[in-house]
Amino acid sequence: MAALTRRGHRVAPFKVGPDFIDPGHHSRITGMISRNLDGWMLSKDYNLESFERNAKKGDIAIIEGVMGLYDGYDGKSEAGSTAQMAKWLGLPVVLVVDAKSMARSAAAVILGFERFDPGLSFAGVIFNNLGSNRHQSYLLDAVGENIEIPCLGGLVIDEKIAIPERHLGLVTREDHCPGDETIDLLANLTQLGINSQAQGGSIAVNRAIQPGKIPVQIFIDRDKHTPGGKFFLTPFCEFEQPHRWVRLNPPRP
Repeated sequence: MAALTRRGHRVAPFKVGPDFIDPGHHSRITGMISRNLDGWMLSKDYNLESFERNAKKGDIAIIEGVMGLYDGYDGKSEAGSTAQMAKWLGLPVVLVVDAKSMARSAAAVILGFERFDPGLSFAGVIFNNLGSNRHQSYLLDAVGENIEIPCLGGLVIDEKIAIPERHLGLVTREDHCPGDETIDLLANLTQLGINSQAQGGSIAVNRAIQPGKIPVQIFIDRDKHTPGGKFFLTPFCEFEQPHRWVRLNPPRP
């Protein structure tokens, strides 16, 4: 997102699942509100409409998945998973593999993802947590003749771009706001490590909007005060339910 924004694109960010932490970081980097998509809490029609409506606000849409690609509500179905959302929206998946301390085994991991669901389309794979460029060459040798998914590149470990974590996952944007220097470094690493052709594609959507839905906006009270002593609230997710306002207070660390 940082690299595409630097290149002048308006990136429309999305997040699969009821997450308010990652979307905050998306918005900080892109300058656009990150929208939630959810295959378990929201209907297929609503997800399609929400994606179409908000993707049109940018020239490139990027959807961050939830947990592992096939992880969702339970272990028997794809309900709530990133894979389900990708198929609903008709979008290809960029598989991000944590390659730390891996070489040939990475090919077996990718092969399993590639064959697990024939209904899923893959645009490519990106290796994360590389130890060095030489490490990446080992991985490329391993996947060369064993998988069909093209390799788009990789990112070498750099503690300068690390975001602290807590029990909910990453800390919020308010607790750890990436500065301009960090965002520039993210963009640099992406431009150097990821195939340039993978950084310039756009997504076209043309789906009918379903009328008659009654949206509900859920806001997250981030337990911070503005100078005037008032809480500030950030949009979290929209639900097609006949209710009005819901306010959620996330657990404190």
